[in-house]
Amino acid sequence: MGGSYINNDFALCKLDKPIDVEELQAPAKQKKPKNKATQTAVFVEINEEASVPSLGEDLIVMGLGLLSYRGKAPGYLRDLTLPYLGSETCNGTDSYNGRIKDAMFCAGFFEGGKDSCQGDSGSPIVKRTVAEDGTVTDVHVGIVSWGDKCAGENKPGVYARTSKRADWIKNTICNEFKSIASFCDNPLNITPPDSACDDQALIIKLETDKFGSETNWTLTDSNDTLVQKRRYFVDNYESNHHLCLKTDECYTWEILDEFGDGLCGTGKCGFYSFTLNGKEIISSDGDFEFRKAETFCTPSTKNPTIAPSESPSQVPTTSCQDNDEFRWKGKPELDCETYLSNRSKNSKASSKIKKKCKKQWDKIQVYEWCPKTCGEKAGLGPCASS
Repeated sequence: MGGSYINNDFALCKLDKPIDVEELQAPAKQKKPKNKATQTAVFVEINEEASVPSLGEDLIVMGLGLLSYRGKAPGYLRDLTLPYLGSETCNGTDSYNGRIKDAMFCAGFFEGGKDSCQGDSGSPIVKRTVAEDGTVTDVHVGIVSWGDKCAGENKPGVYARTSKRADWIKNTICNEFKSIASFCDNPLNITPPDSACDDQALIIKLETDKFGSETNWTLTDSNDTLVQKRRYFVDNYESNHHLCLKTDECYTWEILDEFGDGLCGTGKCGFYSFTLNGKEIISSDGDFEFRKAETFCTPSTKNPTIAPSESPSQVPTTSCQDNDEFRWKGKPELDCETYLSNRSKNSKASSKIKKKCKKQWDKIQVYEWCPKTCGEKAGLGPCASS
């Protein structure tokens, strides 16, 4: 939760495949959340009533946000029961002083102590009812939006009000996403769209260590353009990221650990692996310090038999020595050392060298021709230090 006072703070995304609602138990050594429903018959409804929720009514917010302001991330999904607060009270001069708009509402405690927090943004807050037969109905009344720190005195959490955008939510789900839902006219036998990539399909599998919030990564292409980035919040958890990449392109994936123990914090180590078009091309036990870079190229055709992480055979390299045949664009004076020389002393110098190393000469990445120089000056290629 940050300080963004956006009215109608909603966004929708569609999952790439259906999921089944099942009971998820907390690990044996962890305390089970108080509001955990033990029934498997769970129904979710979108609230359309402006009068819902009512003043003082208990609501349940859930998420994977921090456990306190600038604090630690949780090890599993958490939930918390909070009372609904009237906007008039929440807009008082000693609270939000008029910043709560018509598509927002407050929930929480003016004395502080319990609240949603950073990383919970976008998570649901629901009104729960349990029928006599044990079925659970969660009415989706809002979304975690913003707040002033977490559990601050006189500053409860602020939520986007679902009833204000219910029509847009349903129209988008039914008519744009073509999803299957009880409130849509779409037939239940709709075939889900093919989620396969037109070009190169990459799966990045990563398991965090005991301190998941220390880990993040970026994926950039040969032009140093950001393709994807991820930051983790959950400890000892395996994630699968599906990406569609370009054909005949090279990428650099850089993983960072803020503490400097890689994916091997106290206890069990994590790991990561890359699978391109069904073939594993990179795998690691996560044993590094602050950062590690992996470079790979997609083949010129969608052929999973090609290992793009292998150096092209036509580039003869001896250990970590630059190739004497390299001359940038055929210019005799531009060998590896000269082409990648650092003439500038400003902060952008290393970034410029990194971009040069990612470029291609004779259809092969410069860091393959110049593994020694690119490894030392840009941290790229087969000779980059981890």
